[in-house]
Amino acid sequence: MDAAVLAATGRPYDEDGRLAAAGRVHDGLLAELLAEPYYHRPPPKTTGKELFHAGYLDRVAGPYGLGLPDLTATLAALTAETVAAEIRRHRLGTVVVSGGGTRNPVLMRELRVRSGGVRLLPSDRLGVPPDAKEAVAFSYLGWLTAHGLPGTVPACTGASGPRVLGSLTPGRGPLRLPAPLAAPPRIIRMRAGGRRPTR
Repeated sequence: MDAAVLAATGRPYDEDGRLAAAGRVHDGLLAELLAEPYYHRPPPKTTGKELFHAGYLDRVAGPYGLGLPDLTATLAALTAETVAAEIRRHRLGTVVVSGGGTRNPVLMRELRVRSGGVRLLPSDRLGVPPDAKEAVAFSYLGWLTAHGLPGTVPACTGASGPRVLGSLTPGRGPLRLPAPLAAPPRIIRMRAGGRRPTR
């Protein structure tokens, strides 16, 4: 969605889902997009712009000649359906949602309808602002590394085994790390950091 909007308008995303709300889902294009083999592979899996790039969208959607609102509505439906298919496959009852898509009412409505009544819980209700999920994730991965714990979950990522991630580079002084932990924590509580206001 973002790539299509950026290419057509120069704006980075469909703000408040306005374009998608003005369009209609094109069932033929949606079916063709959903036929992409990647969506049907079992997890663990990952991909990015090596598969889903502007050229991919031009090749698949170009022949349909849709206007931007209809294309954006169809891509919102595609996004919702691919997520909802995994929700249904894993019989999930609650899904924590975050990221910019949570502010797109068209995408969220499509996700609610297609996921069959699953509870969609915004991450901010758990103390993680939707736009901070990557910062929180990388902070946690860094914490694991500093404590000598693996940051990979082979069953989820497809890694060949658990590994401590990253590298630590000391500054001017010596690097002082905490003693390694034998097992990861079961519960994590995070607090917002920052300086306290002064008078």
